[in-house]
Amino acid sequence: MKRAALLALAFAVAAPAGAADKDPAAAEAAALLRGTVGIWDGELTYSDYQTGERTALKVTRTVSMLPDEATLQSIAAYDDGPSGIVYIVSLEALDAEAATWQSATFRKGDAMETATAELALPTPPKDDRHWTVVTLEDGIDGDSPATIRETITRDGDRLTTLTEYDRKNDGKDAYAFRNEEVLTRRP
Repeated sequence: MKRAALLALAFAVAAPAGAADKDPAAAEAAALLRGTVGIWDGELTYSDYQTGERTALKVTRTVSMLPDEATLQSIAAYDDGPSGIVYIVSLEALDAEAATWQSATFRKGDAMETATAELALPTPPKDDRHWTVVTLEDGIDGDSPATIRETITRDGDRLTTLTEYDRKNDGKDAYAFRNEEVLTRRP
């Protein structure tokens, strides 16, 4: 699934009124992820669909809150070597009624992608700079239907997003590596 490689980092927003009543964990996860506003630098390592080889790209991700204070904009700039810089823009927000994460992703030359994911906190956060959030969504990996899982871990000024997939038509019930983005927040 292109989104897994393109939207390696799922950023969220403060939960709108009522979201905490609907699903407290989703509302708390969204509130934690809101703290990712800023500029982040690092590397995306991904597994090639054809060869399975891992490739690393430098990335800068700029995350900002829109004036509605409910939508985040993420602009990722990946250094794709000879091909130049690839820009991916995402708009993301929490759907308080459904307690799900909604996103739309744009990349030059590609059709817009939309996604809906569940948010979960596998363990209670230590504070707003030390936590793990997991997203789960039904999507496509390569050309196959799959469950996509992103494990987003913040440890101070370090943010790691591990994206894995479980293809639904391969007879296996196991997640496999798709990509990992490791970022450090600029001061």
